Amino acid sequence: VGSKSTDGAQPPIIRPENFPSNRMTIWLLDEMEEAFIGSRNQGVELMGILMEILDTGIYINRWQEKVDFSRTVIIFTSNIGSEKIMQSAKEPDIGIRQGGRTLKKRRLSEEEIEKINDKIYETTKTKYEKTFKPQFRNRIARLIVFRFLNDSDYRKIIDKVFREEMGTWAAKQNIKVEMGDSAV
Repeated sequence: VGSKSTDGAQPPIIRPENFPSNRMTIWLLDEMEEAFIGSRNQGVELMGILMEILDTGIYINRWQEKVDFSRTVIIFTSNIGSEKIMQSAKEPDIGIRQGGRTLKKRRLSEEEIEKINDKIYETTKTKYEKTFKPQFRNRIARLIVFRFLNDSDYRKIIDKVFREEMGTWAAKQNIKVEMGDSAV
């Protein structure tokens, strides 16, 4: 939530002006597990702050300022489980590039990719449940795990980029551009 200043005092990061109640705010807390695992008190103070915010939508900081989080979306990111996922990526059928070399030679089927994605989700969920206490996890609305893309995902991306963005550019240039499904 902030680093210490030269006099050892914590700067007021959670201030009313940083979370105005008259507009939507996004608060991104990156690599959440580091705050808990790497801190001297295992994140007890941070956990208390977050629990108060998640429970009430309000936080009173050490300067007795009331900070309203009612219009704030809080996003936590984490790398939990990534070591195990990267270990399994070294298996011959996964297909991740690491250190400049390809770890797979063949194209994976949609079913294989889905199976890998299921394994990644289960690995991440298990590590998440071991890392964060239930009273914290119960206040989290959704666990989103990144996954490998399959051909259908790539088609959607290409379709969006080409048809929408390229189409807009082409229209401005008075050019008609078409792309058939076989090109994707």
